[in-house]
Amino acid sequence: MAARSIWGLISRHASLSLLAASIAMLSACASSPVDVQNAITPKINHSLDGVSIYAFKSAGWTKARVQKWMAQTPRRLAECGVRLGAMKITMLESGDPHRLAAKVKSPGPLMIFADKTGTDAYGRASGGVTIEREGRRYAIIARHGPAGRRFLPEQTATHELGHLLGLGHAPAMGADGKPNINLMQPRGCLHCRFTEQQCGQIRAHPSVTRNPAPA
Repeated sequence: MAARSIWGLISRHASLSLLAASIAMLSACASSPVDVQNAITPKINHSLDGVSIYAFKSAGWTKARVQKWMAQTPRRLAECGVRLGAMKITMLESGDPHRLAAKVKSPGPLMIFADKTGTDAYGRASGGVTIEREGRRYAIIARHGPAGRRFLPEQTATHELGHLLGLGHAPAMGADGKPNINLMQPRGCLHCRFTEQQCGQIRAHPSVTRNPAPA
């Protein structure tokens, strides 16, 4: 009897401890804006199709690396209620990204994965740049920067796709003096995302279509 009573006390104490830990965990999750935001699943009622991607093997790009650079893009667009359709990735041995852009006739967003951006002091030092020439807007994603520095993904491709969909840069620092987690800030951010206002601009872009309502 005594043994059962002691075990009952231990079990009851363990249950109370587990309950307290669960309550603490739920409280922590409820107070975390990131967790709450990730728990929200927006309704996917728009689609982005026709994204064309070209990559130069001579710059060290492979299809797997391009896919890694684009890995966060479907998630960021889904947070805006936009489904990213199948992307056509064309691998080329080498070439000039600007001449290539002039030849591509597809009307959708065009992304070129090259060695360097090679446009200006800022572009050469950054991982990507969006350019408009002769009415054609396209993004160049750099594999290397000055002195052979190799860039990391950091959502660069998604940032440049944001430019192709009509978004401008956001300030690097927020109003509170802390780094901005807006995906369109120029420094790159692994955990950044589009704001609701930016999502509205993306959904309104001509390349993005509204899905038909179910019958």
